[in-house]
Order: sequence, then C-alpha cells, then structure tokens
Amino acid sequence: LNQMLMKILIVIAVVAAFTLGISVFFKVEKVVVYGNKAYSAWTVQEAGGVETGTNLLSLNNTRACGKIMAALPYVDNVRIGIKLPDTVNIYVEEIDVAYAIQTQEGTHWLMTSGGKVVEQIDSGTAKGYTMIEGVYLDSPVPGQQARALETVQDNTAQTEPGMGSLEETVPAVITGADRLNTALMILRELEANDIVGEAASID
Repeated sequence: LNQMLMKILIVIAVVAAFTLGISVFFKVEKVVVYGNKAYSAWTVQEAGGVETGTNLLSLNNTRACGKIMAALPYVDNVRIGIKLPDTVNIYVEEIDVAYAIQTQEGTHWLMTSGGKVVEQIDSGTAKGYTMIEGVYLDSPVPGQQARALETVQDNTAQTEPGMGSLEETVPAVITGADRLNTALMILRELEANDIVGEAASID
C-alpha cells in the first residue's frame, strides 16, 4: 500500500511539475508574420487573437486562422506554426487578383474568382478591374461569400428533344446563382490560362 501511494505521489508531482513548466516557460513572447502586404503584422496578429504572454502550447491554431480569414478580406489563406520555446509564426497568402461587380443599387465591389467579397470601391477605381456584368450582388459583406440577386431571369426558349415547333418549347429560367457561378468559372479559366487583365469585362 505504501509503495502504491508513493507511486501515485510521484505521478502527481511529475504532472504538477510538467504543468508548472508549461505555464512558466512556454509563453508567447514573439509573433512573426510572413507574406503580409495589405495588412500590418500587428493587424494580422490582433485579428487572430494571438497575444503575448499566453500559453504557447494551448494556442488554438484553427480558431486563430478562422478569425484572421473572417476579419481580413484580402487574406486568401493562412496557417500558423509554433517554434519552441516562445515564437508563433503566422503565414498569410493575400489575394493577387480581384474583379469588379455591382449591386442593383449601383455600388461597386471587388470579388475574387472564388466568390469572396473583398471590399467596396468607387466607380472610378472599378474601371481598373475586369468588370463582371449580367449579374448583381445581393447585400455583399467583406470577407464573406458573394450571393447573387435573384431578380434577373432569362426566359430563353429551349426546345426539348423530339419537339419540332416553337409552340412546344419549354422556357428555361437561369437564376442569379447560375449566372454568378458561370462568371466565377470564366474568371478561374482566365487565371488558369494566365490571361487575367486582357478582358475588360465578362457578361
């Protein structure tokens, strides 16, 4: 019984020493940000909630990355690594290309080929970007995925297989979401073929 009690006490002492060591020695003392251009290092650090003095090993990387992505629209991707004993490294990738698109009210916004809304711009600035026409954004919010306004429809008649007369055609309804998805697909093809900027607009 005495030996068992001694073993338990040793385990408790080891756990206590380990916990104390983590709390004392593994604290965030330095935060280094890589790849940032649109935002300062401090802005990225603050957006992720990475504070000096906090426990390094208890840092929730996934949550911090999510907060950075949500707060900073120009950040396209982010990852966080730790370097013992006291450093947090934040690697950000910012968007390289954006496109102009309007709301029905006539406001202009920048959007990526992935459909992420970046920021609102004026009409003069919009002229410097490839313009997306034929679809409007619905209540855009920076940092969130774009939604298309569902008021524009195309009732172009399509003839079903086996039908020969116009009287037998069926109207096709193209939603705003369809238009937006098609526009984004075209933009991604422009980027994949390295011809971004050669199109003044797409419709």
